[in-house]
Amino acid sequence: METRPISQTRRQRNRGNAVIEFAVMAPMIAVVLFGVLETAFYGVIFLSVENAARSAAMRNSFGSDSAADQQSACTIAREELDSILKTNGSLPAPGCSSAPLVVTSKLCGDGVACTGSQMSADGKAATAVTVRLTVPSWVPMRLIPEITRTAEMKVRQTN
Repeated sequence: METRPISQTRRQRNRGNAVIEFAVMAPMIAVVLFGVLETAFYGVIFLSVENAARSAAMRNSFGSDSAADQQSACTIAREELDSILKTNGSLPAPGCSSAPLVVTSKLCGDGVACTGSQMSADGKAATAVTVRLTVPSWVPMRLIPEITRTAEMKVRQTN
């Protein structure tokens, strides 16, 4: 009968313990990694929608004539989302009046509320652009089905 040294037997036992510990911890590590990945996806989408709303509001703030220009706001928001999210044409062709992308722009001030019941910050003419995006299908779990962001900017020139 062959006898093994005590240190070799302990090493084999320890190797078995490591496999069991890994088997127990792997699902928890996978859940944490998946959560980090999901959070990163939503972070990029939130920032992209915010940037699209801000860019469209900036464009529409050049004058009171352009402050409520839906078509220009739609074009700017679409370009911003395409450049950041690389949607590659997955957004519907022209128009931003139905899902997955809805863009609204309005002139507010002089008694017209910008968002909800709020007037513009200084009570003067402003443009408010709201961008609502349905979360793209490439996001693994759609915990938040759509993201809405509103940007408000003071109108630079009033006619």
